[in-house]
Amino acid sequence: MRTKLFRDMLILCVLGSPLLSMTQCKQFDEPEIQEEKKTVTLTIRGEQPVPSDTKTYLGENGAVVWEEYDAVYINGEYHQVTPDPEDPTKGIVNGVTEADEYFATYSDPRMYDYNSIGVWISTDQYYKNIDGHSDLSGNPMVAYSTTPELSFRNVGGIVRLGITGDAEIVNITMTSNDDTPLSGTIQIPLEDIRSGELKDSYSFYDSDFYYYKSIYDAKVSLGTEPEYFYFIIAPGTYENGFSFYITDSDGNTSVKRTARSITVNRSHIVPMEDFEFTLMNPEVDASTVSPQSTSVSFTVNGEPGMIVRTAIVSTAVLENYPTEKEKYEFARQALAVSDSENKVVNTAGTADFGWDRYMDPYGAMNGMLAG
Repeated sequence: MRTKLFRDMLILCVLGSPLLSMTQCKQFDEPEIQEEKKTVTLTIRGEQPVPSDTKTYLGENGAVVWEEYDAVYINGEYHQVTPDPEDPTKGIVNGVTEADEYFATYSDPRMYDYNSIGVWISTDQYYKNIDGHSDLSGNPMVAYSTTPELSFRNVGGIVRLGITGDAEIVNITMTSNDDTPLSGTIQIPLEDIRSGELKDSYSFYDSDFYYYKSIYDAKVSLGTEPEYFYFIIAPGTYENGFSFYITDSDGNTSVKRTARSITVNRSHIVPMEDFEFTLMNPEVDASTVSPQSTSVSFTVNGEPGMIVRTAIVSTAVLENYPTEKEKYEFARQALAVSDSENKVVNTAGTADFGWDRYMDPYGAMNGMLAG
């Protein structure tokens, strides 16, 4: 009887000064005349990354393009950048206090002392592609000059991923296969910035680092020709390569992995092998289901590293939705309110789940497993 009732359930997987008063006399100090600060106008340029493992530049791809509302941090002050209308790789910064030397960062530094500066490589990037140029907002840079001409140098390295297929890509999360940090605060000696001789890679400041990098809100429609995504990460050697978790607008997931050691140097573009987006459809192995009086357990088979979430709904309820699209939307709602924890498929290709009636948002198990 329990077996029959179990067949009536569907398991879904997804992925402020004091005043001094005197009565005899009053003395007024003459106001101090402050000398007006002199300001200068700076011209700034970014560094174009060098491709690695490829013979040609990617057209104009990788060039730093300044946009309206971009701002740079110069000698402890924020200044807005005015892009040159004829050459967007050049920016004009007005009203900078005149100084003997100029230290600048894009974006603001995370730490600053007498010997070094900490530059933030963010965990998240928003996808942007302007005439083939990569997104500036995710590209941290440093600059030094004793003149009004500032040439920024890139801090991060760049990994390029090309994807083909028939889907609209929304999010991509990149991780390292050996738990090497991909993002965080990179500490750079001021002497290196002064000299302009930046190293291929630098260490993280303290423990301010993270093991992932994500591109959000891409909404890129794929086709037969690859669409390219650029991940700005901490330079270094990643002994076991990377994993990329790609999600389309329907919530489907595909995974791309590299197994080889990959070195990503500062200001270099490292291309990954292009690949086709294909759906990962985990299956529930019904033979591993163990119905109990108030619970049920099951195993999901899938690609190792895949993130899985489950929900249980009654097939009788699901059948009330006449179209596949309506069934799909109901299933997504069930997954959204599900008390199931996300699990990662292990190296053996499995993830084990257990459910009881208190985890059941739609009452699919009530009165079905008992008795």
